[in-house]
Amino acid sequence: MPCLSGPSEAELWHEERLKNDRVTALLCALCQRIEEGPSSKVINEDPALVAWWQEHKRLDAERKAQEARDFRRKRVAEEARSKLTREERIALGIER
Repeated sequence: MPCLSGPSEAELWHEERLKNDRVTALLCALCQRIEEGPSSKVINEDPALVAWWQEHKRLDAERKAQEARDFRRKRVAEEARSKLTREERIALGIER
């Protein structure tokens, strides 16, 4: 029976990544609520928080734009496939 010495480095990294993602999601939600409310100046009191928040919003916008492009591309592809006959889909290697 193999000796078990605990989680692998990859498993530990994955766990830390999940924790970081949860903390990031919580901080994002908190910053959004503060920014939308009467206490929005609170965020501007810490330069590190301002820098993180601006970068996070930029990355979020990029991710959302990419998701929208992917969704549109998938929808267009599905519409195009639906116009093809089964024989045409087989000929194009889309279907077997």
